[in-house]
Amino acid sequence: MIAVLLFVLAWNLVRSRTGRAMIAVRDQEIALPRWASTSPG
Repeated sequence: MIAVLLFVLAWNLVRSRTGRAMIAVRDQEIALPRWASTSPG
């Protein structure tokens, strides 16, 4: 029962505006080294 509740909370967080923002920040941090290595400077 607790696992189901935690799953629902996590699912709602990911689908919320805050969750999408956190995912975008995570993806940006993953992509950052690629940009740093290919940018002129």
